[in-house]
Amino acid sequence: MSRVQHRPLDCPACGAEHPATLFISLNARRLPHHVAEIAAGDFEVQTCAGCGHRWQPEHRMLLSWPERRLWAVMLPPDQRPRAAALERAVLDLMRREFDAAPDLVKPRLDGNETLLVFGQQALAERVRLAALGLDHGAVEHLKLDLRDRWAVASEADLRLLGLDDDAARFAVVGPAGVERTAALDRSAFDAALAPAAVERARAAHPILFDAPWCDARRVFAEGGLAR
Repeated sequence: MSRVQHRPLDCPACGAEHPATLFISLNARRLPHHVAEIAAGDFEVQTCAGCGHRWQPEHRMLLSWPERRLWAVMLPPDQRPRAAALERAVLDLMRREFDAAPDLVKPRLDGNETLLVFGQQALAERVRLAALGLDHGAVEHLKLDLRDRWAVASEADLRLLGLDDDAARFAVVGPAGVERTAALDRSAFDAALAPAAVERARAAHPILFDAPWCDARRVFAEGGLAR
């Protein structure tokens, strides 16, 4: 089931108020065109009638994607410092949803992956990975190396944009937006996501595979690593 909320938004550039319709929950099976918008980074983009500024409002939303066996809870980026507590709340919520589901539905819910993301761009990346059938934890584990290799600042995110025949394309996203792009040779990317490499990654950093907040930055935050 998909639900929306109608509420006024203030333009972050000029402060002008205008009405907006934002999703509270979105069922990917029923609204696949919105899933495509999420993946492209165009979901819920607002244009200010006063100054023409375009932006994506940050808010809470639940994305359910039955075909990909995925539940993703999106929260605003400024909630990330509370990730540990919010992660527990998300797990409790999903557990209650499962317990309340009819017995005929429970087999379809069992084994679904639950993810916690902070911000529209983080959700966009998760949707792209799910559409490509990529392991979220393995990609985040690869980013541990790429962040050092490409000297990504601690306050910036590294996002996978897509895959070409010869390269995996990434963006370095800082507080003000995309700072630069970088590419990894496709053969190196595929090697990092090969089954044996994924198992080594899982053994080294199980938190990236077993917890809803699947983000390389939590390894640095919780493991005391340098970047």
